[in-house]
Amino acid sequence: MKRRKFWLVAIIAFATSVLVLWLRSRPPAKVVSIGTITLPKPIDQHWLSKQGKGEVLFLVTEDGKGWKVKIRDRKLICQSTQITNAIGVHYGLFDMDKDGYPELFKLKDDQAKGFGYSLWVFKQKENIKGRKVKQLPFPSWFPLSERSNWVLWARIPMPSGHAAYLILITEQKPKHPRKVVICDRAGSHGGLFFLLSPDGQRLIPFDSGIWQAQDYWLGVESVEDLDHDGIFEIVTFGRSHDRIAPGHIGIYKWDGQNYRLWWTSKPKGEYVIWAKLFDLRFRWRQ
Repeated sequence: MKRRKFWLVAIIAFATSVLVLWLRSRPPAKVVSIGTITLPKPIDQHWLSKQGKGEVLFLVTEDGKGWKVKIRDRKLICQSTQITNAIGVHYGLFDMDKDGYPELFKLKDDQAKGFGYSLWVFKQKENIKGRKVKQLPFPSWFPLSERSNWVLWARIPMPSGHAAYLILITEQKPKHPRKVVICDRAGSHGGLFFLLSPDGQRLIPFDSGIWQAQDYWLGVESVEDLDHDGIFEIVTFGRSHDRIAPGHIGIYKWDGQNYRLWWTSKPKGEYVIWAKLFDLRFRWRQ
């Protein structure tokens, strides 16, 4: 009994000494970042984006402003930035026409007024000097404090009237136009995608060939340059198992005017949509 206790104590002591030596041999931990972030409004959306060898955290606050958080000189740096390549946001400042004055886009539930969801587009007054603008009633819920500097440019009802979200795309090459894409969720089976016209006044459905207005997708998987031509493609995913999308995965490519369905994964074959079972009995008579 004493010998067994002796060996047990010896094994524990040996293991402890090995652990201490291993911990001492490891390099000391380094402080990566120091600082805190104080934003003027609560965070509404966030996503990570690769930048060089590291990653940058993008935030969208409730006033529609974008913030970029990164590490510089081992300190946490937060900078105001234009929202770019954001997927699934409901509002944000985005200079679509690249004139130096960001527009404010907001998707709002207007069902109380009988309209369903609508896309509201606001422009800064400096942006439209000398142009005739249709006088639309300015909403009381406008999210920015400097409301006197803005005008309501357009209010576009969503075709389905259901929930929707925005995708704001800035291409890698400056010569290519920026795009505002809207996913109009038509229900649990998915929704359709639209491009906002360059003048910000109307919705243009994606060009899906024979699937036009039937290509129900559940959402966007990513926005990335798949063929390395400097222009981003939009990768969607759907429910091909119940034949309401061309395939499980779809890729839309920019053709200079609109997004065109470029490739889809193979859809599943025919299946039984509805069936009723009976116990059939036959009686033969002579």
